[in-house]
Amino acid sequence: MMDFVRKNFTYENLPFNKLIHRCEQTINEEYFLAPNERYYFRALGDNQRTDVANI
Repeated sequence: MMDFVRKNFTYENLPFNKLIHRCEQTINEEYFLAPNERYYFRALGDNQRTDVANI
């Protein structure tokens, strides 16, 4: 489970098509932390803390 207080996650950038491909898999051959990792999609602006994304 994501914990925003403990920050037990990382921000990574992926092209949208790769994100969808990874989300379709149960076990991934390409991964950031673990083969069975989960993904949380968040669109960010230039300033991640204050800007709304323009998508």
